Amino acid sequence: MTSQLIPAPPAGVISRRLDNETILVSPDAGKIRVLNEVGSHIWQLINGQNNVAAIEAALTAHYNVAPEQVRQDVRAFLDDLTRRGLLEWQTVNTA
Repeated sequence: MTSQLIPAPPAGVISRRLDNETILVSPDAGKIRVLNEVGSHIWQLINGQNNVAAIEAALTAHYNVAPEQVRQDVRAFLDDLTRRGLLEWQTVNTA
């Protein structure tokens, strides 16, 4: 995964925020995932516009955590969502 890739919610994935958690449902894949407060924050940043580097920078600034730790945690989280069919990837258009 490169920092320039852009994660986006796939069509059909439904998300609902409840208090500090977000529930993701993929009816097509039959998957449900409950995100904690940090996962919910990341999900809000996954809008089809922010690349991985922008998401990592926003979290580093917000939580005042070492960039390397944020990088590892964000990428593990995004990998998990991808494996579950709850995330798709777009490449940066450099035209």
